[in-house]
Amino acid sequence: TQQQRPPMPPHHGEVKEKQVEMKANRTFMAAITTLVMAVTLLASCRDARVYDHFEPVNDDGWGRNDTVRFAISRQKVVSDVNLSLRVNHRFPYRDLSLIVCYETYPSGNVDPDTVQIHVLNEKGQPIGRMGITSASISAKVKELNLRDGDSLYVTVHHNMRRDQLAGVSDVGLQLVKH
Repeated sequence: TQQQRPPMPPHHGEVKEKQVEMKANRTFMAAITTLVMAVTLLASCRDARVYDHFEPVNDDGWGRNDTVRFAISRQKVVSDVNLSLRVNHRFPYRDLSLIVCYETYPSGNVDPDTVQIHVLNEKGQPIGRMGITSASISAKVKELNLRDGDSLYVTVHHNMRRDQLAGVSDVGLQLVKH
C-alpha cells in the first residue's frame, strides 16, 4: 500500500498573489460603496420639493363636503403644484374631478380651479405607482409664483356624482421648485 502524501503547501509566490488579489477586491468594494453613497447624497441634495404633505380622508368614503386643507407657511418660490392621491381597489371611476382653491396671504388673492385627474386606465388598473394595498397617483395641476413672505392656503374637495366617494385614502399636495 502506498502512503498518501499530504498536500504540498502553496508556493510563496502563490500566497503573495492571493493576498494581492484579496486586497484589490477590498479596494474595489470600498470604491463602489463610496460611489453609491456619493450618488445618494447628490440625489438627496437635488430634491426640489419645498412642501410635501398628505392628509387622510374618511375610510368610509370621502364626503363631497369633507374639505382637505393644506397650509403652507411663508415661501418665496416659483413652483409646480402637484396633487397626489392614494387610491385602492374600491375607487369606482376612471377619473376624479376636484375643486381646488388657492388662497394667497397676505394679499388675500383667491384662485379656484377645477382639476381632472386620471386614476384608472382603460383596463381599470391604477395609473400611478402601485403599493401593497393602494396606488399613488400624482399630477401637476398648476404653476405658482409665491412672493417673499407669501403664505398659501389650499383646499381640495371632490366634485363627483356620489356624495360619498369610496377608494380614496389620502390626498397630497407638493410644491416642487423650478
